[in-house]
Amino acid sequence: MPTFLAYTSPAAGHLFPLVPGLLELQQRGHEVHVRTDPALVAGVRRAGLAAQSVDPRIAAIRPGAGGSGRGGEQLRDGYRALLDRAGRDGPDAERAFAETGADVVLVDTLAYGAAIAMERRGAPWAMTLPSLLPLPEPGIP
Repeated sequence: MPTFLAYTSPAAGHLFPLVPGLLELQQRGHEVHVRTDPALVAGVRRAGLAAQSVDPRIAAIRPGAGGSGRGGEQLRDGYRALLDRAGRDGPDAERAFAETGADVVLVDTLAYGAAIAMERRGAPWAMTLPSLLPLPEPGIP
């Protein structure tokens, strides 16, 4: 059975919507590993999944934290923070991939560096999105 690695951005709202699906994969006999915010690791383990922290330097970068900008400036600051994370989450995801021996990697939509690292590696990966699909398609509001 394949081994899955779920690599999330350090945000509870991006992790916890995945947990039921990850538990189902585990129930079906797959090995599942999670990399997430250091503050969330204990909760994931209590839920029954193997979990470790992303590099704490990633979690320390909080988009929007302490920003006093408004409108476009605030949006730019948030994106800048996410791109700062990308420089760290790519190498961190590479380490997690090597440590877990994952066959499939599930990468959070905000873990840009991790997505690039998995694509560059040629690893089977998919992007996870904890909200409604923001792409216009017929029948999607």
